[in-house]
Amino acid sequence: MKNILYSLMLLLGVALISCTKNCDNQPTACEDELPTGTVCQAYYTSWFYNVDNNKCEEQGYSGCSPIGFETQEECEACLCNK
Repeated sequence: MKNILYSLMLLLGVALISCTKNCDNQPTACEDELPTGTVCQAYYTSWFYNVDNNKCEEQGYSGCSPIGFETQEECEACLCNK
């Protein structure tokens, strides 16, 4: 019975470790913020990582250069279990 309990605890520990993600090697675009007060003749739609709620959000903006991520999948590299 103890062996079964130890095995289940070990399995649970491995599952929890595999569910966490190392947050140290995130893309630099994870730090991009939606520009405010900048108006250019271009209109971009990009995915931005929102640090406050740990989610990727699609935003449109009038800016001078594209920032953020082109796809939601690229942005999700920023997601982190903390």
